[in-house]
Amino acid sequence: MTKSVIQPLESYRLIQYSTPIPCYICSADNTTDAEFCNHCSAPMALAHQANVRGVQPRMVAVVGPSGVGKTVYMGMLLDMLSQQSRKMQLLARGAFSINLQQTTMSALSRCEFPRKTPNEPDRWNWVHCQIRLPQQRNSLELIMPDMAGAHSNLGTALAVEGKLAEAREHFKRTLEINPSFADAHLGLGSLLAIEGDLGNAVGHFRQAVHFKPHLFAGYVLLGDAYLQLGRTAAAADAYRSALNEEPDNAIVHDKYGGALAVLNQFDEAIIHFEKALELDHTLQVTAQKLELARKLRDRRAAATQPTSHPAEKSAP
Repeated sequence: MTKSVIQPLESYRLIQYSTPIPCYICSADNTTDAEFCNHCSAPMALAHQANVRGVQPRMVAVVGPSGVGKTVYMGMLLDMLSQQSRKMQLLARGAFSINLQQTTMSALSRCEFPRKTPNEPDRWNWVHCQIRLPQQRNSLELIMPDMAGAHSNLGTALAVEGKLAEAREHFKRTLEINPSFADAHLGLGSLLAIEGDLGNAVGHFRQAVHFKPHLFAGYVLLGDAYLQLGRTAAAADAYRSALNEEPDNAIVHDKYGGALAVLNQFDEAIIHFEKALELDHTLQVTAQKLELARKLRDRRAAATQPTSHPAEKSAP
């Protein structure tokens, strides 16, 4: 006898996903359970808190060159204001808002400076705080990001939106502030390559991999630029460096095999074409390249074989 089981239908939970939550910073739509914005990487807690409070926070940013001490300044400022009892009072909104203050004061207590803020937006420290003044009835809501590489990240966002001229200026501004910023070299080089300025693009790609030796995308774009300039041997070297970073990338195996084939290194080219197809069997063009490389190898092998002459008959 089979016992009946009552299983509640919880499909109603899917309803919450039908209404996206706009990011407070960039207004991009996100799901209700997203931790970070899928466009600008800002904490989605900012949007949730703004919706609950019904108050529009103001944005405040500390701008300055890399390594000047923006993180220390903001961390100490927050610590001092949060300890005010009679004048200005600062209250952190959310657990993520106290991370910058705690990190800074903990480092200073050990007679050290906090680590440099990473360039990736999803690793920035964000502060959402409430400020109260005795003479004012309403409090003030502030959002303060501890940013790094702001010009470069803005340049990337503008490039995605097709605003190439504006993106170029932000990448250039980044490199004026920090000439060793690899991601900015990569972004500017990509724009120059799109515009056909391959010579300068190569220079920036080389700078990118110089300052960030494990930058996979830098080697791939450098190889592509060399290939368009007709510098096939240099392109092959760049693709080989890219494969050192990501050995199982089918596309780069295909690119490397193509460069080797142009250099008449058919045996090695065949190895990389076969590897590309092993990793991704849907690469039909790679299969055609593999077949052609095998034919060219066999043809060259046949051409290099010594021709046999029939033995001459001796005179009677």
